[in-house]
Amino acid sequence: MNKNTNLECFFVCYGKLNPNTVVGYKYVILEPFFYSEVEIEEFKKNNELVFAYISLGEINIYSKRYEELKPYTLGQNQNWNSFLLNLQNKETIHILKNEAEILIQKGYSGLFLDNLDNFGQFGKQTEQQDQLLELIKEIATKFPKHHFIQNGGLEFIGSTHKNVTAILLESIATLYDFDKNEYLLRPENDFTMRQKNIKMLTEKYRIPVLVLDYTDSKENYEEIKEKLHQCGFSFFISKIDLQSTPNYN
Repeated sequence: MNKNTNLECFFVCYGKLNPNTVVGYKYVILEPFFYSEVEIEEFKKNNELVFAYISLGEINIYSKRYEELKPYTLGQNQNWNSFLLNLQNKETIHILKNEAEILIQKGYSGLFLDNLDNFGQFGKQTEQQDQLLELIKEIATKFPKHHFIQNGGLEFIGSTHKNVTAILLESIATLYDFDKNEYLLRPENDFTMRQKNIKMLTEKYRIPVLVLDYTDSKENYEEIKEKLHQCGFSFFISKIDLQSTPNYN
């Protein structure tokens, strides 16, 4: 069944897909509310683990939970038209725990925990880091047979690595300029530094690292793919909106 290489072992898409078009991946990350329980089972038949997207840091205006969570926000991320959540409010925590349980009960193998970089030292929710770490621990403890991938939050992986199956890191070889809507390659010294940090992480915590990079160009795709292959990183390359299966032919 597995037609993908070990380095191309995961797939991410937040658009609506036919489950039979996604085959042979170890990790599949999806926008959960597009799919019925029957469709989720189809994804699981064709792939090893299927994860439901959930943001622990922001709520998008198009989300089904927007109206419920909007009263508990503290600011806006204009790049994605989303609002920052206040995890120091007990009602926010209650709503997120409830959403996590609904997704698990729907049949997903686990959850993809997004926006964790917001709680790092350079994020806008740094003061909520303790609440974030406790929330992750509580969700993982409640569902010990399920799997969790954290997106970002590299600086506190020492606290979370026992609760997650893998960590995903975005834009290791690439950059995206939201002001100009332009895809860029990182300077070589920047990429080299990030590469070293990832390898130190895997050696210290023995946790799988998944690299998600972005481009809309076949030429850049080939260059990015070669770089990540040489580093031995598991990777996926797509367009920044992650709304469709990438095609660089």
